[in-house]
Amino acid sequence: MKIDLFGHHCYVPGPMVKVWLQDEIMVNVLVECLALPGKLTHTKKDPLDKKVKAIENHINHLVGLEASGWYGARPADVVVASLFRSRAKLPKAVGTMFFYAVKHENDTLAAAVGWLKKQGMAVYVEVDMGNSCLDVIGVKGGGLLSSGRIVGIELKNQLREFKRGFDQMSTCAGYVNEIYLGCTPFMALEFLEKHANARSVRNWDTHELESKLAQGGFGMLLITGEEAHSIHAPKRRAPERRKLEELYATLKTKQPL
Repeated sequence: MKIDLFGHHCYVPGPMVKVWLQDEIMVNVLVECLALPGKLTHTKKDPLDKKVKAIENHINHLVGLEASGWYGARPADVVVASLFRSRAKLPKAVGTMFFYAVKHENDTLAAAVGWLKKQGMAVYVEVDMGNSCLDVIGVKGGGLLSSGRIVGIELKNQLREFKRGFDQMSTCAGYVNEIYLGCTPFMALEFLEKHANARSVRNWDTHELESKLAQGGFGMLLITGEEAHSIHAPKRRAPERRKLEELYATLKTKQPL
């Protein structure tokens, strides 16, 4: 059975995964980290198409095996997660090129701003809300009597900042209609890797991050270079009147981008 490459897989676009399976270095790392049956040195010398076929067969076996840490996963997710876990064996540029890693949180700002502007929104950055702050918000229509549509985005690029980001979104939720966590595939994969490595967890769960966000009614905005995509919709809510008044008072002191 061929690996289905439609859509996103562990937050990496399917076309990117297809490129990986055409790259000799990436395929050889998969052969090693998935512990394909047979003599490893011999398998690595096989033609590329033969190795990819062996990888497909082995992954399809693993996802159907209850004792496997990949049980129930989608085959393409296994490809992405395996390469991410073995990233130390890959060229350093892979993190940036294939997992869209960034050095600084601010490196994700332009994509988030562009995503809001494409929806015809006025965009503001570093907006205070009560005792907290959101990195970006977009406002379209509305006013004190009607919120129109207000979308907040909290950007994070470091796993250690995730809890703080979750707390910020929880505090700011009453000011906006929708709120998103904006992050790269690299950070999302770090979250999934940490969860999968927890002592009480048996299997890789591709949806763990989205489940966590859903608990707070938050969406997920995936930042891939200059692009941003909503891959998990947030709960739509009505802002509290007092907080709406407070927000519009704050926006009067700021200039939209």
